[in-house]
Amino acid sequence: TYFWRGDTMFSRYPPGFPGLLAAVGLVGGETAQHALNPLLYLAMLGLVGWLTWALVAPRDRLLAAGAGAAATWLALVLPTDVHLWGITVARDLPAHVLGLLAILGATARRHVLAGLALGLACTIRPDAALYASSLGAVLWVDGVRVRALVLGIAAFLIGALPLLAYNTLTGGHPFAFTQAGEFGELLSAILSPATAHAQQIVFDSGGAFRLAHLRETLPASLALLGRAFGWTTLLAAIGALWAARVRRPMVAALLPYPVVAVPFYACWSHADARYLTGAALCLIPLVATGATLACRWLADPERS
Repeated sequence: TYFWRGDTMFSRYPPGFPGLLAAVGLVGGETAQHALNPLLYLAMLGLVGWLTWALVAPRDRLLAAGAGAAATWLALVLPTDVHLWGITVARDLPAHVLGLLAILGATARRHVLAGLALGLACTIRPDAALYASSLGAVLWVDGVRVRALVLGIAAFLIGALPLLAYNTLTGGHPFAFTQAGEFGELLSAILSPATAHAQQIVFDSGGAFRLAHLRETLPASLALLGRAFGWTTLLAAIGALWAARVRRPMVAALLPYPVVAVPFYACWSHADARYLTGAALCLIPLVATGATLACRWLADPERS
């Protein structure tokens, strides 16, 4: 779907991923464009392991080594469907890779990196702003520092500049999101004229964003996650309990995004594993930590 202004047609999607494809295409042509997401998928595997290591290591480096290796392996074998976006020319994987990078930056107290990565992620998918819940929680656990907050926000605005410029070009001001047409019924009171036309469109992605969909889509979304993680959900609980007891920054980094994102995406008319990609990637380090803790307990030579 597109927006028609004067004699110009604009896509309702933000410019981040097309811009990324254009930049890669300048270097390696169409072959490089098709290779982009597979390479980002490999980077994502390493990033999940690195994030797990960074979250656990301050407490226990040996546990962190095991959990980091397990996280990379689990990202490969758990049927979360994340791999589908690594072999498809679609914007989801780049946005979530940047979201994970933002969390990693926040946990390392690299607030400029965290803000910049989040801003770039929003230029690809504006709903990547939900990762701010994890960044804010990490900042809160570390102790709110005004300077860090200001630097993070400034870096975020720099990263989001292409999106704000596109919104201004298409809608007249930086916050006239073209994709906000999907939120027609919820946000009808504040829609700009540029996005109001989208209310007349039946979207292939499932229709308008409505709170009424929660009743059916939320259980279906939870069922999708349940089928993907299966019995390893117990290991995630073990990892979360361990982190809550001895490593609070890990809880702050990994749990807020799934808690916010799963109900948010459940306001669409159907459950979709694609919408749950970020939640799955945040849960995998907890599963890996729980698995490594269980293995350590079983391997204790003092235990019969």
